[in-house]
Amino acid sequence: NVIATYDGGRVSAGDVAEAREEPRFVADAEQNAPTNAVSLDEKLARHLAAVRILVSEARRRGLDRPADPEAAKAGPQPQHQPYAQAGPGWALEQKLIEQRVLAQALEEEVRRSVTISEQEIDEQYRTNRFNMFGFEAVEAGRIGISAQKHGEGALERAKQALGLIRNGQDFVAVARQYSDLDLKLAQTAPYPATFWGKENGLVLGQLGEGAVSEPVPVEDGYELLRIVRLHLTGNPSPEEVKAQLRLMLPEITAQERLQDMAQAAASAFPFVTSSTNASSPAEVHPPATPPSAAGQVLLRCGQFALTRGEVRGLALQRGAQTVDDAQMVEILRQENRDSIQMGELARSMGYRQRPEVRRALRYELDKQLAEKARRFLLPELLAELTFPEEQVRMIYDTRFTATFPPQIEYDALVVPVRAPAEATAEERAAVRTNAFGRAEEILRRVQDGARLEDIVSKDATLQWLPGQSRVVDESSALAPLVAGLEAGAVAAVPYEDFGGFCVLRVGKSELRRKMPYEIARNYIIHDLRNEAARDFHQHFETILLNRHHFFFGTGAAGQTRVSAPADPARVNNQP
Repeated sequence: NVIATYDGGRVSAGDVAEAREEPRFVADAEQNAPTNAVSLDEKLARHLAAVRILVSEARRRGLDRPADPEAAKAGPQPQHQPYAQAGPGWALEQKLIEQRVLAQALEEEVRRSVTISEQEIDEQYRTNRFNMFGFEAVEAGRIGISAQKHGEGALERAKQALGLIRNGQDFVAVARQYSDLDLKLAQTAPYPATFWGKENGLVLGQLGEGAVSEPVPVEDGYELLRIVRLHLTGNPSPEEVKAQLRLMLPEITAQERLQDMAQAAASAFPFVTSSTNASSPAEVHPPATPPSAAGQVLLRCGQFALTRGEVRGLALQRGAQTVDDAQMVEILRQENRDSIQMGELARSMGYRQRPEVRRALRYELDKQLAEKARRFLLPELLAELTFPEEQVRMIYDTRFTATFPPQIEYDALVVPVRAPAEATAEERAAVRTNAFGRAEEILRRVQDGARLEDIVSKDATLQWLPGQSRVVDESSALAPLVAGLEAGAVAAVPYEDFGGFCVLRVGKSELRRKMPYEIARNYIIHDLRNEAARDFHQHFETILLNRHHFFFGTGAAGQTRVSAPADPARVNNQP
């Protein structure tokens, strides 16, 4: 009966048969299966094994356990710690998942129960097609009543004309008597759908062909419109429109029924909050929270109950320890209002006892817990991933282009530029000129054999900065001054820096060079891991099953293994 094995576990034919009955499980199995998994049984067996492995890992890490009080007191935890993402809020998450599954089961049954007859399709086509699909043009006749001519009586005159038409008089005949427009406009002519404005266009669509509108406000008074024909957007045929209606009407009808049910659920299962005082942020997790306080119910809705311990656990999980109980309860109520109340309505109708709902709930709980484990395992698997040294070296030789910029080590003798604060622009320019001249004089002395150290030791106004280093970009003003200089050589022109004019003596210099392999190697591996991360996300289930030596097919019973970790270098096996 065993059809698949993996490290520490097995999958039976009965397990696969049961999984076939859960549509969401089947859909997820299809989505996660590699291309070489041909049969549905293999896809289901693979997904079963993966979910079991991940759920086991989640429980091993404590992701399904209540909050650790010490962790809670310590505040937000690092992301790699178990209680940072999962454990604290799992108790409440389970309840919310159950409400969503119940609500979803009810909604799906409502949708399945909707049937639309051909008579209903025909009726909607006749009465509502323009409102549902929109129209791009209208053929209409017009009667205009000018406000400039009739003043405040324009609207009343338009209503009189409309009354005559509705009493059976001919539209054109009424136009001759009442219209201030050219009489030709009473005849049918085409107009854009928005000719009278977007809102009025929607009203015309609701009226439909053959109707006469109420007085429509226009720039100079009012108009009466006789709608002869409306042209649907895209000009579809009647058969095409009805085909679309067959797709749309069931969902529209289902939504209407679900809205009615949601109102009934809100009335039958109101939210009831606790009347006790909520905690302040400072009291979110005192040193020892008594069990009675943790079990205090803060919110009820039918059989659904939200306790203080669950609220604080979820606050810890979200890093919201400073949010008090009342705020957290309101946040949770706003986020889950519909699913909680609709879930309670479904519960009252016996959905919780239905085998298919119980099966869907088991899978959804496992799925969410497995996802928590997956979030921990992904970065860990990537961190374990290794790459052959030959591959890294090949990338360095053929693709890696990062370089170190040119760099020099040098000594600087600085002739400071010091001008009084009150100096004029001319005086400041003279100080600069004098400082530059002194630097040139020092440079000539050095070229004649003097040492910078001896010069600076005899002149206290000079500044000595030995052992400097800097990057010299090729486009900088310094680059041509030091280019090609050997160690000990002096730049031919003073360079302005350090608050004055510098005589520079070059020490060690390095041209732009490729980053050494020993340094580049870490960057290359980092990029390789980032590239692998995309595959890990896309093919995570396959990688996980390869790591746990998944085997499907004849003889699986003899392949059962004791759990043993795979070689980290091989965790990136692809489907």
